[in-house]
Amino acid sequence: MRISIVLLFMFFFQTTGVNSLDVKVEKKKPAQLEKLKEKQLEAFLLKWRESQKKKGAFEIKFQQEKKLRFFKKPLVSKGRIRWLDNRLLCEVYDKKGKLDNALLVNKGELQIYYPRLKRLEIFPAGTERQSNSSLPIFQAEPKVLRKSYEVTLFKELPIQEKGSDSSIDKKIERQHLVLKAKEASAPIKKVTLIFEKTEIKEVHQIDRKGGQVKMKLETLKKADHLKPEHFKLDAPAGTKIVTIKKSAGKGKKAK
Repeated sequence: MRISIVLLFMFFFQTTGVNSLDVKVEKKKPAQLEKLKEKQLEAFLLKWRESQKKKGAFEIKFQQEKKLRFFKKPLVSKGRIRWLDNRLLCEVYDKKGKLDNALLVNKGELQIYYPRLKRLEIFPAGTERQSNSSLPIFQAEPKVLRKSYEVTLFKELPIQEKGSDSSIDKKIERQHLVLKAKEASAPIKKVTLIFEKTEIKEVHQIDRKGGQVKMKLETLKKADHLKPEHFKLDAPAGTKIVTIKKSAGKGKKAK
């Protein structure tokens, strides 16, 4: 049985501070899209699924732009994602290169570490936040996608320059896979995955409160050196460890 990896909080969970990167955000014109047929969608999902089987262990470096209602300017940060089988580790860094937050998925359990708050939250498999935040991106499975989302595929049309018949990036094929949550109570309302062939290049998200996040994958490379022991969060002494259960959570200090 394929595992739905938790990515919602991997790059979209709230940062603990406002120490974001001082980076100019590039403004682009909205892409012109053409909706593709159901058969094309099915073929794309199957091709994507097959491509994921061949990846193995890999590492991604990304840049993230977050727009929140209480900030005039978007928050921009950088991070790294590591993946091995059904294990995932994501680290987000501020402009000084310090760890802002980290997320770990291992054996169905979700852990989120906030260094500034000296807090480590643990969500065992089956808890509400862990279950509601699953989004199968690296493990593409059509049945899983359609169970929770309305799925639509669009083709990005070439952008025509003014006064010219030529187009920009004519040779690059880009598809937009749009996922809309079926449940009104879902924390994430819409996710758009932008592909070049079967490789995800950008992820755009809109949450229930109107917050927007854009994530651009800068590099993706194989990481055969990764081992299971690399996937852990080391909380220093004094960190408050909070385990969230179905009923009531219990907190304790790290030794």
